[in-house]
Amino acid sequence: MLGDQEIQYQIEQLTCENLDLLVVETAAARNQQFSSSERSTVAIIATNLIGWKANLARQAKNMIALAACSLVSHDVGFKCIIGRKSLKNWLK
Repeated sequence: MLGDQEIQYQIEQLTCENLDLLVVETAAARNQQFSSSERSTVAIIATNLIGWKANLARQAKNMIALAACSLVSHDVGFKCIIGRKSLKNWLK
């Protein structure tokens, strides 16, 4: 079983990897809004993969939201990162 420090390190690594994605270089052009399935994907990545929790500091939540939205924006081909300010509403 992983210790708290190891888990925190893994969360930071995943966040940094996703923040480094070059979303502005993706080519697809479409309506700049996530579909419901893409919003669900962002929520799953943020909560299950990166470690979003309700009791985290606002700065940590913002970094996780940015990382999860960067990943999904990159994967679906957006030219910019979208949804990072909406994640907390999607998780309600």
